[in-house]
Amino acid sequence: MSKRQSAQRSFCIAITVGCSFIAPAALAETRGLWLADEGTGDTITDSSGHGHTATVNWFGSGQWTTDSPFEPNSSNNSFNYGPSEVKVNDAPDLNPAGNFTIECWVKYSNLSGGYILSKRNTSGAPSGYFIEFGGNTFSFLTGNGSSYSATYATLGSGPFAGITPAVDTWYHVAGVHTELENILYVNGISNLGNGGGGAVIAGNTAPLTFGYHATGDHYFAGGIDEVRFSDTALTSSELGWNGSLASPTVKWATNGDGTWSSAGNWQGGVPNAADAVANFTDAATSNIVVTLDAPQIVGAINFNNPNRYTLAGISTLTIDTTGADGAINVLQGNHTISAPVALNKNTVVTVTPLASTLTLSSDVTTGFGASLTKAGAGNLEMKNIRLNQLSIDQGTVKILQNGADSGTSNVQTLTIAGSDDAWTGQLDLTNNSLIINHNGSSPITTVANQIKSGYAGGAWNGNGISSSSVAANLETSALGFAEAEDLMGAGGGSFGGVAVDGTAILIRFTRIGDANLDGKVTTADFNQLAGSFGATSGKIWFNGDFNYSGGVDSIDFGYLVGNYGASAPVLAPALGSVVPEPTLISALGVGMLLMRAGRRRNRR
Repeated sequence: MSKRQSAQRSFCIAITVGCSFIAPAALAETRGLWLADEGTGDTITDSSGHGHTATVNWFGSGQWTTDSPFEPNSSNNSFNYGPSEVKVNDAPDLNPAGNFTIECWVKYSNLSGGYILSKRNTSGAPSGYFIEFGGNTFSFLTGNGSSYSATYATLGSGPFAGITPAVDTWYHVAGVHTELENILYVNGISNLGNGGGGAVIAGNTAPLTFGYHATGDHYFAGGIDEVRFSDTALTSSELGWNGSLASPTVKWATNGDGTWSSAGNWQGGVPNAADAVANFTDAATSNIVVTLDAPQIVGAINFNNPNRYTLAGISTLTIDTTGADGAINVLQGNHTISAPVALNKNTVVTVTPLASTLTLSSDVTTGFGASLTKAGAGNLEMKNIRLNQLSIDQGTVKILQNGADSGTSNVQTLTIAGSDDAWTGQLDLTNNSLIINHNGSSPITTVANQIKSGYAGGAWNGNGISSSSVAANLETSALGFAEAEDLMGAGGGSFGGVAVDGTAILIRFTRIGDANLDGKVTTADFNQLAGSFGATSGKIWFNGDFNYSGGVDSIDFGYLVGNYGASAPVLAPALGSVVPEPTLISALGVGMLLMRAGRRRNRR
């Protein structure tokens, strides 16, 4: 079952398996570690070696599945979304009086909230500890026998402003207790200085539960992965946020530039095989360039460092797995892959922080019909997109400024999250063209609405299909679009250096008024507008609707006049280049009067 299907279930728990990533800290202080690697049965092994086996009470539709924050890995297993209870029996080392850390990965299928991890007493005086979620806020509470001390992390606010609350998104959450204070971490970011007061924890005999309270309530809808309890106060760099707690571990280990194939640069061996995972994490204290000195193959790449990693070179980096989708994940920072990338499998690029950007500045190709999915609130920049399918589930995909044929994108299917007038993802074409070589019925109506949404009343900063280059040149430029058959006939032709058939949809960064997408505003465009002038609905750019209203009127005529005689825009056009000669303005004005007169006669 897919993530989206899974997320439709409610009041449930999903526990997912770990996979090869990195081990951020030694496990000497770990008193419980539940990776959920089993994939079958009704128990979860305690991988810390302390024997705290978790038992699962199956009911409803709970089952094992493959959904993890560390995809892809064909050995990943998890509980499917459906009601179930996971419980670890009480034990002395899960009842610390002093410092401790409780942490896990968590994902919600709705934001209604519930308990994530709990060893709260079921009755009597406040004791134990628990982490819960509700109202976009994570909470960590500890009981001292008379009251609870609480600390909070509200997503989208304060130190967590860059973490967007969203369903079907994995977050790492950790509660750290000291005798001075409680600290709550989300995705490695803490509310240090805003924590609740610490105190000696009052123990209890309640079990440690995942996804509900031991009284049989406070269930949440979502999934949990890699639960760890440590009897020490871990720091941010020691938390499971930095990678899976499973082994083996493979990560870049050199604090400096180097070549990919050199074994001395890696901890755990050189990753170069289908399903291999390459981690670029805590080694860098400044920007690092890793050069692909030969072709390399991995199933997943994970970036988790505020300093920039750049994967460079002329050799190809191939994403391939033996089963699951490929993955490129950015957990923090801005990173670049300037080497060519080949997708042998459908690949999900997740840029989690809103302020982070992953740049793929070279060609991204596929010989296997692979698709690319963008997830996470952050940004993905690409040279172009020439794949079967692009899906933007979250955040922004931006085509790097180019303007030449090499910047033209060509996809069969474009999917942007949301719906008409309510798109939640964004494709920023900047100054480039896009071809949608679709199969089946034309998506022109959807594309028109996505461009209208990106237009955002003239600001060009909306979701849907937008252009930051247009936003910087509002008086002269826009995104024009048409069906290829209308421009070239049923046989198609060439657009942006790419051969297209008559069914394709064509989008171009061009002058306002360039109805036929030839890069100029001429009498041919005036004739297109004249043919639809006065229409109030059902028209698109090709018909002369230059403000995406669906109609063609004097406003559109004014746009055409303002750019008449001009060629395709540059990013900073000279003011004089967009001012038509007075004789042209006069001639077009006469033409407009004739159009109006003709319509008055037709109405008699």
